[in-house]
Amino acid sequence: MTSERRTLEHRQISRNEIGAWQDAVSIGFMSLPDPATHAFADAIFDHRRTMATFEAGKIVGTYVSFPTTVTLPGGTCTDANAISGVTVLPTHRNRGILRHAIVKDLTDAKERGDSVALLLASEFPIYGRFGFGVANEYSTYEVDVRGIQFLQPPETGSVELVSTTDAFALCKTVFDRSRLNAAGAIERHDVVWQRILCLIDDRAEWKFKGFIAVSCDSSGQPDGFVRYSCGDQWVNDRPQVEVVVTELIASTPQAHLRLWHYLCNMAWVAKVKIEESSTDDDIRLLVVDQRMVRQSSRLDHTWARALDIAKLTTTRTYETTDRVTFELIDDLGFANGTYTLDASPEGSSCKRVRGKPDLTITVNDLSSLVFGGASAAAFKRVGRLDERRTGTAARLDRLFRTSRAPWNPTRF
Repeated sequence: MTSERRTLEHRQISRNEIGAWQDAVSIGFMSLPDPATHAFADAIFDHRRTMATFEAGKIVGTYVSFPTTVTLPGGTCTDANAISGVTVLPTHRNRGILRHAIVKDLTDAKERGDSVALLLASEFPIYGRFGFGVANEYSTYEVDVRGIQFLQPPETGSVELVSTTDAFALCKTVFDRSRLNAAGAIERHDVVWQRILCLIDDRAEWKFKGFIAVSCDSSGQPDGFVRYSCGDQWVNDRPQVEVVVTELIASTPQAHLRLWHYLCNMAWVAKVKIEESSTDDDIRLLVVDQRMVRQSSRLDHTWARALDIAKLTTTRTYETTDRVTFELIDDLGFANGTYTLDASPEGSSCKRVRGKPDLTITVNDLSSLVFGGASAAAFKRVGRLDERRTGTAARLDRLFRTSRAPWNPTRF
């Protein structure tokens, strides 16, 4: 044992180091290493983008990124750099390990032409200093189904229970269609589906132990699915079962209504709880008594970090017309400068300019605004935005406004 600090080596791992890397990830996330996780890591992560920090041959920090596309408002998609597996052993904190890895990765992503980087934050304060802002949130809803009444029945169609094997193609088809309606949603690779549906070996506690029901429209085409599990609660010899929904995805409003009808009308069920839903799920608007639906939590989910402002702001669409000049503050230097965004429902342009800005904003807050789930006026009220021309923050809100809250149903 020694207390002296040895030299740290930062590098990408080789293919035969993925097991040791995954074990270090497990330890970093406060779990014991499990060889069953090695195959998934090997299947989904490209070792050329899988980084580790070594000290005396031992992995003390981990980091990986992978290519994906993310949906922007209007249903368009852009190339994104998704970041995952970020850990530092508790023995090696505050030694610059994360900063070295993330700055290098963001530099590489910028050079590749990715317009944005994405991640899920284990702790809220970590990533703001690297230019990330909250792109979307999720909510937990609890529905008291005893005596619940819906305002209307679903249109003709069906809901059928399916096996995990059959669910693979059905759910994937529905998801790929529906994610274009959710700003902030990323694509879901086949190996992720295999893990979700327990079609590959993995950690036992992560396996889905429940049911999968698929909604079909009147022509028999799948338009939604729900994955859920049930408890075994009884009170005074009467069933009081709680259904816990892992995921509910609907590509149409009728599929959404059909699946909620199904969940709330099962025998023995007293409560339905959906843990990671969109913050504007319409379940309240479907029932006679809205007090039977409670939003029990609302938390940050995906964080975004703009890398190419022009590409990011012009790939998404806009519901109104305006022209705003803003100064962007980016401490890491990837996107700082003054830009003019000229946008309308017909198209948009964003160019660097030398003129005086209408407002000054950080890359963190602009990254949040682009996805439609944040408010420039709110940033102004708390002093996070410097409005140089009166009314610009409100105009920016109208420009970036979306009719649905951004949402990403995929953890990564």
